[in-house]
Amino acid sequence: MDEIGDGAAQLHEISVEMGKELKSQTVMLEDVNDKTGSLKKRTDLSHQKVIDMIENMNSCRKYGLMLFLFVLFLILLFVTIYT
Repeated sequence: MDEIGDGAAQLHEISVEMGKELKSQTVMLEDVNDKTGSLKKRTDLSHQKVIDMIENMNSCRKYGLMLFLFVLFLILLFVTIYT
């Protein structure tokens, strides 16, 4: 009977520690969630600014930008594969 009581006491201590850990992790997750929400708002704003800038360009500049980005992509791909 004493062993069962000791086991129950140990389980209680473990569950209390787990509860404390879960509370601290909840606080950390809420902090990450708040920061992520703020980052998403800023990212959406930046995305919209880029879209507006591209829409206001003439077609020749758009094609030049696309060509530049494509060449940059190829260079980065080459560097990634061969290093």
